[in-house]
Amino acid sequence: MLLLFCSNQIICIDLDNRRLFAEVIQMIPDRDRLWARPLALAEQEQYNLRLLHDLREAPQLILPPALFRAALDTEVIPIITELFQLEILTKPDVVGYQVLNIFIDSLFHANQCSTIILNKSAD
Repeated sequence: MLLLFCSNQIICIDLDNRRLFAEVIQMIPDRDRLWARPLALAEQEQYNLRLLHDLREAPQLILPPALFRAALDTEVIPIITELFQLEILTKPDVVGYQVLNIFIDSLFHANQCSTIILNKSAD
C-alpha cells in the first residue's frame, strides 16, 4: 500500500513511548521513500510530555512512508508551541542528534524483527 503525504504536512512515527515528528519535504514514489525534515522527538508518559528534543537543525531523513502516519493537530500544536518557545541553538545539538540516531536504530531493529517474525509465520 502506497501512502501519499503532501509537502509541508506534519507526520509522526510512534515507537514505544517516543514520537518523532517531521515535516514532509517530498514523496519519492519511484523508490517508495519519503524525504522528511525532523522537527522534534517527544518522550511521553501516558498522555503527558516528559521530554522534548528539538531536532529542527538535525539532518534530514529518507525513509519508507509506511513507517509514518499523519500527525493529529491535537498532538502537533503543543509540540510546535513548545518548539517555538525554545531558542534554536547556534551550535548543533549533539544530544538531540544522538537521541535521533538511537531512535532510528531502534525503529529499524523493531521493523526488522517484526518482518522476520511475519516471514517465519508465513512458512
